[in-house]
Amino acid sequence: MLNRPAQSGPVNTTRPPHKPIPVWRPPIPKEHGAWALLYGPFVITLLAFGRADWRTPLFLLALTSLFLAHEPLSRLARPSSASTAPARQAYWHRWIMLEMAATLASGSLLIWLYELWILPLIGLIAAVPYLIHLRLVSRRQERLVAGELLGILGLTAAGAPATYYVMQQRLDSTAWLLLLVNFLYFSSAVFYVKMRVSPFSRKEDERQRRRQCLIFHLFLLASVTALVAAKLSHPLILLAFAPILIRAFWGLSQRGGRLNLKRIGYGEVAFTVLFVVFSVWAWRAG
Repeated sequence: MLNRPAQSGPVNTTRPPHKPIPVWRPPIPKEHGAWALLYGPFVITLLAFGRADWRTPLFLLALTSLFLAHEPLSRLARPSSASTAPARQAYWHRWIMLEMAATLASGSLLIWLYELWILPLIGLIAAVPYLIHLRLVSRRQERLVAGELLGILGLTAAGAPATYYVMQQRLDSTAWLLLLVNFLYFSSAVFYVKMRVSPFSRKEDERQRRRQCLIFHLFLLASVTALVAAKLSHPLILLAFAPILIRAFWGLSQRGGRLNLKRIGYGEVAFTVLFVVFSVWAWRAG
């Protein structure tokens, strides 16, 4: 064996100092798909039912600020936050206050200028899954299927029925159909990705994940077909769901192969773009 060179002095065992936190940069979610989940329902509702006035930028500011506040809140909710440096904790607290202040200010302007008196109630309804998800984060259970579905429900509730109410100044069956359709679409990725990852993870039961993926997508297909049959949605909505249904059933028919998470991620972005395009077409046609 080769001899290591002798040390000429004392060994420095101290860790390098952490890089300073840029105070101007807010904590950003690491899950890039969360941005599509936030803005997908918003863009669909805006393009299908939107109005060209100040309510759009005001609501977009409130929606984005509330979304960004979840990141520092979730970091503080994690059990590891107790051992985090005080400067970093202060940084998280500062951004929570700034983002919540932006949400309240823009939301208050919306309510006052456009008499959107039901908006706080919708916000409270959307906050329930938001707060439950934070509770799961504190228990390190946010990656469970239930935890991810709750996160999706909270974001789609803010992005779909809330946007519809702001644009139309009323709540009717269309608002809740928007919530249902968006929730079904974005929930698909939870079951599909977990199914694809399961063969490569010791903690996952591949057979169980495949069964869950199959049951969910059969339920998804039946649900969307029922909406069209009941004339609650335009038949074009089937085109919006077709890519992810084909993707799921094709994935279920395959065994083995390599896991390429980046490729899966790019695929989900492409599917979401198609979903937005065909959904807007369907809602405008209906």
